Amino acid sequence: MKYYIYISDAKIDMLYPQIPHDQKTSFAKELKIDLKLISASIKEEKEFKETKYSKAELVTKYIQNNCQVGTVDKPKEYIYNVLEMKWGLYGKGFEKDFGEGFSPIVFFGGETDSTIFFMAGRHII
Repeated sequence: MKYYIYISDAKIDMLYPQIPHDQKTSFAKELKIDLKLISASIKEEKEFKETKYSKAELVTKYIQNNCQVGTVDKPKEYIYNVLEMKWGLYGKGFEKDFGEGFSPIVFFGGETDSTIFFMAGRHII
């Protein structure tokens, strides 16, 4: 089971439509099989229900299978790493509520033996 701190809806909405339909179908079938432990049964004719999380998983699989993926220490077009990181929000008044029209920014930072890594994003829920 995965727990997400942050998923960029903007990135998912941008990348997901670019995945060819046949690959979406193939990845969706793989996800159904991966979820069989919590599903009473899997029927091939059932339509795969798209959620923010399933789309994120499909985008991740597509990138891993079709793009150049490196690490924080050896980056390529995309990076994939498991690192201990600190994170937090930045923005006026975020500690009370996000308020109308406010777009909080989230920061992530960490390091390996040879690289200090930092990234930021917005459009968070």
